[in-house]
Amino acid sequence: MKKIVLLSVVASTMIMAGGDIVPVAAPAAPVEVSGWDFSGNAVVFYQTDDTTWITSRGVTSPVDNSLFSQGASAADAGFQLRAVNKDVFAGIGAGMEVSGLATLGLENWMVSDVMQSVDGTSIDNVISGGWISQLYVTYGVNNTSLKAGRQELPQSLSPFAYSEDWNVFKNTFDSVLLVNTDIPDTTLVGAYVYRANANGMHANMQDFNNLNDQDAVYMLTAQNKSIEPSEKPKESI
Repeated sequence: MKKIVLLSVVASTMIMAGGDIVPVAAPAAPVEVSGWDFSGNAVVFYQTDDTTWITSRGVTSPVDNSLFSQGASAADAGFQLRAVNKDVFAGIGAGMEVSGLATLGLENWMVSDVMQSVDGTSIDNVISGGWISQLYVTYGVNNTSLKAGRQELPQSLSPFAYSEDWNVFKNTFDSVLLVNTDIPDTTLVGAYVYRANANGMHANMQDFNNLNDQDAVYMLTAQNKSIEPSEKPKESI
């Protein structure tokens, strides 16, 4: 029997879908992130007091000492701009802050004094102005950090000379601060403070005077948190 082998070639039609070809964009170059952090704040601070410590310098009669009267009120508007970099070069950081004050003309109709001043004690001389409130460098090795220059001193680290926040802006110090935390639950602080501005009613914030006459102030503090606070006794019903 003769076998016939049939070879068939099946041609299939390929349908190709067409369309616009979108070119692939080149990868974007990496963006270098700056190590500087910038921030700022603005504030309007108003205070009224019916005692004579404001009216004694007021532009109105000292008799006008009722609450919210011009003779019993003081105010300031202020702004702060700051820049901080924790690693400018080889682990050395830096920070700067500038502060400014203005009365916004409130002394003409609303207040008779300022909370903080910039170049004197008379409201006629303290309309506006500014100063460098912080300018410092930092460096840290293991559990020890160093901060030198004009800076804020927190009360927790420097309980006898610290930056107060009850007024428009905090007072600052020209000082060197050394902090170590090698001992568990303990913070050791050494400080050398040689100049500061005062934070008082209509205090001149541009005036950084020497402390302790012409001598500096040395401080050494230790803060330990190993002792847990005792539980508050339960109240009986």
